[in-house]
Amino acid sequence: MFGFADLVPMRAHVPFAWIMGYDLYPVETLEAKKKLLPQAAREGWRCLFYHDPDHPLCKLIEENGKLRAVPYRSEAQER
Repeated sequence: MFGFADLVPMRAHVPFAWIMGYDLYPVETLEAKKKLLPQAAREGWRCLFYHDPDHPLCKLIEENGKLRAVPYRSEAQER
């Protein structure tokens, strides 16, 4: 499991351009998101968005060139 902390606090912040307004280093944040988020999608990471009130544990999928967070379901839940 990977916790993105303030880099991506909620599922709504998955799009690269969604960076916290008080971020002191938005260029560095954007670079980190462009590196980590596609890797998380490719490798199937369980992602913790600790400020997300509905679905804090998700996985990322890529659809039509865009990343999207979907609620994580364990193998036991999918049976």
